[in-house]
Order: sequence, then structure tokens, then C-alpha cells
Amino acid sequence: MKHFSLIAALDSDNGVGRDQTLPWKLRADMAFFRDITMNGICRGEKCFASTDTRSEIQRAELLYLSPHARPEAGSRGASPLEQGNPDSSSAAGAAFHGGQKAKPRDQGKNAVIMGRKTWESLPKKHRPLVDRHNVVLSRTETSFAGAESCTDIETALSLPTVIAAPEVFIIGGGAVFAEAIKHPLCRRVILTRIDARFGCDVFFPVISDRFACTGTSDWQVEEGKTATLRFRFELWEC
Repeated sequence: MKHFSLIAALDSDNGVGRDQTLPWKLRADMAFFRDITMNGICRGEKCFASTDTRSEIQRAELLYLSPHARPEAGSRGASPLEQGNPDSSSAAGAAFHGGQKAKPRDQGKNAVIMGRKTWESLPKKHRPLVDRHNVVLSRTETSFAGAESCTDIETALSLPTVIAAPEVFIIGGGAVFAEAIKHPLCRRVILTRIDARFGCDVFFPVISDRFACTGTSDWQVEEGKTATLRFRFELWEC
């Protein structure tokens, strides 16, 4: 078995969902999630330099912005995306790739592991998540179109497709996160932290002192049709 990462978006109360859906719409997070789970995070070095020590140039290179997000007032200037970079996927990945290009497709697909409710919460047109090996955990169902299924995390980590995957991400839900974060092979937690409360009924577990926050982006602001959301990205490692 190989080590894996957790990836989640959460609100100020550590909430990750309400009524089996995301109670917010944050386009920057959706693009970030897609890029990281498809292309992976940088290997062999910390994905973020220390917030206290990195230079302004490093901060500009590591800061992630979607085309719909902007720096909070008082932070740095325009990102490559805001300057009209047409390759939004590779530009977005700079947050965790450290400026590296995404891995070639012939290196294999990453794996995403999720609980049944998380699978069911995905829009049907997005199931399975493309260009990733999908694994669904369920004790009651065994058939998920386009995905493998098993009953628990240990079995999922032993699947040949997961073992062969360059990187493995656990993407929810709450009970799966709670179990996975205690697993000795869980080495990274990748978060989108949203500075708002949404009355969630499913929560991300408390991050133990086994992990240390090794980097954060600056706070960003995304203006939506109904709300303006403040958020940032965090990397925790052990």
C-alpha cells in the first residue's frame, strides 16, 4: 500500500457539506480540485515555502487564482491567469506544482477514493470523475458505473489500480475523512478554507498535531452571483 492525501473544502466551522451537497459554489475550488486530483502535487519538495520566509517572487509563483478570483485588497498584483494566460489549467496548478508542468498522461491516472454518499452527490454527468481511477466505498452496494467498489479504506488501498496510481486522494465524505486522517499512510491534507459559515451537517475532522501546516496561499476573494467568498488554500504534511 502507498501513502495518500486528503483533499477537501471546508467552511469556518470545518463543515464540508449540508443535505448531501456543497452549500457553496466556489469556481476557484472546483478548478483547484480538478487540477490537483488529475495532475498531482509536486514531488520531492515542499509545495509551499514557509509563509514567513518565502520571497514575494515565490509567493507570486505559488499563489493560486482562478479566472474568477482576485487578490484581496492590499495583496499582490495580477496573477498569470488575470494577465490573460490562456492555459488556465497549468496556471492554476502552479499553486501546488511549484511551477512544474503537469505530469504526462502516460504516467498513469491518479486515484480518487470516496464514500457512497459523496459519489451520489456528484452530478451524474460528472460520474465517474474523468481521467482518474474512481473507487467508491460502500458496505451495501457494489455496482457504480465507471468506478471500482470495495467496503473499506484498507481494501481500496490494496486495489491494483490504486497501487499503480501515481498519487491517491481521498475526497470524502465526513466519516471517510474521519477514518482516513488517522491512517498511518495519510501524509498530506490539502484544504480550501472558506471564511464563512454555511450551517453544515457534515464536518471535517480536527487535524491532529501529527500534521504541520507547511504552506498557505494568500486570502482570495471570488465574487459570485449571490455572494462574495473569501478563501485560501492550505497544505498540511507529516
